[in-house]
Amino acid sequence: MERGSGVWKMQEWENTSGGNFEFSSEILSAEILGFQSRDFHVYDFDKDGDLDIFLQPFGSIEFPINFSSSIYVNNNGVFERYNEDIIFDDDYVNMYGLMFMVREDKPCYIGIEEMPAGQLKFYEFELTLD
Repeated sequence: MERGSGVWKMQEWENTSGGNFEFSSEILSAEILGFQSRDFHVYDFDKDGDLDIFLQPFGSIEFPINFSSSIYVNNNGVFERYNEDIIFDDDYVNMYGLMFMVREDKPCYIGIEEMPAGQLKFYEFELTLD
């Protein structure tokens, strides 16, 4: 994610050989203003042959957590925010990190809560996506 022209955006650059890259397309842009990510993962959760994007949030995690705000579905090269809300709001947890992973061929996020004396507590959020 880079900030350019005042908005956050993700761009795709194509390797044209010999380490040279050309701009190909802008994948995400102004609609994610306010969302911060420095990493992302790809996974074809809808099994349509196109890799979908799962953004890796950083910084403070706001509650309730709406995981759908970090999932972008690839519809033949056009990325759209996942349209079903996936919200965790059962308990307030002082979450300071979320990490995307695939476990048993299902997408999920692992949440990390800081505990006293340098201890960590982990949460698994399995995403049920249609």
